[in-house]
Amino acid sequence: MAHFLIVTIGFIICLGLLGCVFFFALRSGLDRSDSSRIDPFPIIESKEVEEKKEE
Repeated sequence: MAHFLIVTIGFIICLGLLGCVFFFALRSGLDRSDSSRIDPFPIIESKEVEEKKEE
């Protein structure tokens, strides 16, 4: 019975470590700051904003 408990706890720990590595890799690959650095938001001049409001 102790052998079963040790194997189960070890398996749960391994799954936890693999989950942490997976989410770490996923978050580093999908870094939100890269999206605005690579393709920044366009800067809209105040004239353009006023023209769009009039339309």
